[in-house]
Amino acid sequence: MAAETREHSEISPSSLNCMRLCPCFRGGLSSDAAETGERIHEYFANLIKGEPLPKDAVFYEVEQAEWAVNMLNNFMSQTDRHVEEQLYLIDDNTFEEIMWGYADVFGVTPRASGNIMVLADLKTGEPRDCTAQMAAYARMLLQRYDCQRVEVHVLYSRYKRDETYILNLGDTEFILDIIKKAQREVRQPNFCEYCGWCSLQDACPQTQAIITSVTKAENCDVTNIVDWEIENASPDKLHRLYAAACWLGKFSEWIKEGVKQKIKDGTEIPGYRFVSVTRRSISDILAAFQASGLTQEEFLDACTVSAAKLEMKMGEANYAERMSHLTHESISEHLTMWAYHLGSY
Repeated sequence: MAAETREHSEISPSSLNCMRLCPCFRGGLSSDAAETGERIHEYFANLIKGEPLPKDAVFYEVEQAEWAVNMLNNFMSQTDRHVEEQLYLIDDNTFEEIMWGYADVFGVTPRASGNIMVLADLKTGEPRDCTAQMAAYARMLLQRYDCQRVEVHVLYSRYKRDETYILNLGDTEFILDIIKKAQREVRQPNFCEYCGWCSLQDACPQTQAIITSVTKAENCDVTNIVDWEIENASPDKLHRLYAAACWLGKFSEWIKEGVKQKIKDGTEIPGYRFVSVTRRSISDILAAFQASGLTQEEFLDACTVSAAKLEMKMGEANYAERMSHLTHESISEHLTMWAYHLGSY
C-alpha cells in the first residue's frame, strides 16, 4: 500500500516521538521532504517485493532505497517478510484497540541463538530519537506473535547508517504513558523541536507566545500582531505575518549555523552531533561515459538532464518543438517582495 493512501490513527506510532516532548502534538502537515520520503519508501517496498520501479523514479532516491534493501538482506531472512503491513496496539486489560500503524518491514529470522523477530524502519531524513515509534511497533509485534523480543533496525538512508537495538515487552511500557497523556482532554503544550511539524501550531499558545516575544523584541514590524491566526486574517495582517515568518527563518538559520559551528569546534551538545554529507557530481559527461565501461543505455539510465540548460543550447522555440513531450515539470512556489504600504488592521 503506497504511503500517501494510508489511513492513520489519531495517535500514530510515528507521532509518539513528538508526543513524548509535547502531548498536544498532532501531525498531518505535508512538505517536500515528506513527499520525497514517501517516494523512497515506495521504491523500498517495490524492490523488496521484486516489483518494477516507476519510470520517472529519481536516481538518487532509488539509490537510497537500494542501499536500504542491501542492508536488509544482511540481517533479515528473505523468505518471511511482511512489507508495509498494518499492525494494532491492544490494551492489555480491556483488549480494545489503542492505535494502529504500518510497519515498513518485519519478519522472523534465524539467529545462532534461535529465531528472532526483526523489524526494520526506513528513515530518509535527519537522525532523530525514534525509540517511541519503534517501541510501539515492537509492542504490536510482541502482542501479535509468540516472541520475547524484537531486533530493531532503523535505516538512515541519507547517511548510510543502521541503528540497531533489542526491545522486550518491558522496554516498551513507557509508550503507554505517552499515549495516556496525549489522550487527556486538558493538556499542557510544550515548545519543542517538533512545533514546526504540528498541525496545531498556528493556534498553540506556547508557539504564539514565544514567537511574538522574539519578534517584538527585535522590532521586526509585528508589534500589532496579537495572534498568528491565518484563516480570517486581513491582507495587511497576512503581510505582517509573512514578513515576521521571513525574519524568523533568517533568525533560525543564524542560530542553527552558530550552534553547528560550536559543535564543529568541539563543543558537545546533548542530543546532537555533527554529520557531514558529501554531494557528488560529474562535470565532464563524455569522459565519465568513456571511463565507466558501461553501455550507452546503462550510462544514460544513471543520468539526468538540466532542461533549462538544454533549452539555452537549443533555443526556446526549438526546445519547445522537440522536447516538450519529454519534459516533466514541477512547480516551485514562493512570494517575492514589492512596494507595499503597511496600514492598520
